[in-house]
Amino acid sequence: MKKICILIPYFGKFPKWFELYLYSCSHVKNIDFYYFTDCTIPKKVYSNTKFIRTSFHNYCDLVSKKLNIKFKPKDPYMLVNIKPFLGTIHGSITKKYDFWGYSDIDLVYGDMSYLLNESNLKKYDLITTHSERVAGHFTIIKVGSRYDKIAFKIKDWKRKIVSDKSWLDEVDFSLVVYPQFVMLGRLWRHVFSKFMKKDMMYYFYQKAHSLIRSKAMFIESYTSPIPNDKDVWIYNLRTNNIIAPRRFYKKKLLGKKPLPYLHFLFFKKTPYLHTDNYWRNGFYQIPKNYNFDKGGKVIITRSYIMVEKD
Repeated sequence: MKKICILIPYFGKFPKWFELYLYSCSHVKNIDFYYFTDCTIPKKVYSNTKFIRTSFHNYCDLVSKKLNIKFKPKDPYMLVNIKPFLGTIHGSITKKYDFWGYSDIDLVYGDMSYLLNESNLKKYDLITTHSERVAGHFTIIKVGSRYDKIAFKIKDWKRKIVSDKSWLDEVDFSLVVYPQFVMLGRLWRHVFSKFMKKDMMYYFYQKAHSLIRSKAMFIESYTSPIPNDKDVWIYNLRTNNIIAPRRFYKKKLLGKKPLPYLHFLFFKKTPYLHTDNYWRNGFYQIPKNYNFDKGGKVIITRSYIMVEKD
């Protein structure tokens, strides 16, 4: 199996669910996860979760040196802008792997085999989990491929990478990876959106990709849902599968495919969704240092995360 590394700079304080997240990482067998951080390292780490201690200041100095820019953001969140450049910044690590990539930590991994099987890793040089853009929460790129350094083709990237209003990691990067997104966006807005429901947009893009030959795999995985009151996701700690609500298994959505991971973007308070329905204090009900190896099921809803023992 091809070897993959995921590179994640993160500064401040790890979220409440971080132990659960790490446990899910430990079952993604062909990925090593690297964290560049000043956060307190959890007591329980795994053979494929690797922590490199550094300060935010020193990490920004590294970025400046590797990219030959002056990178001094005030907010660590703006590290999202460097995601497409992480392979260059950490070339001493990526040279040991077949693929490098980036992801987020506000998620829990499930069955990744549909995405990261040997067939896909041989056929594609870039794999991502959205159909209409490169996903900032999970993308991998083949070392040495045309996508490896393609971020440097982003127009005015040196200015955008230090901007606090940039969408460089998804919008700008998507357009240099796959210029056809311009044409597909126009087709959706001016033609297909007139007679297809809004939630069919991802299906439209997915069908379009099947007609265009590319070394980039855009597979809509429905990993970032907007939960409603009745929705329940179940993460099985023994099988490491995630069962989504029934509505996601329609033929034009997940169908029979497994959910590779559940992204918590719209469970949290976020500027990307105007709602009063988000996790409040006390939502994470799993005890600290809980032994996930004992099995059971993690229940995830719009109101809480809790564990049910076998």
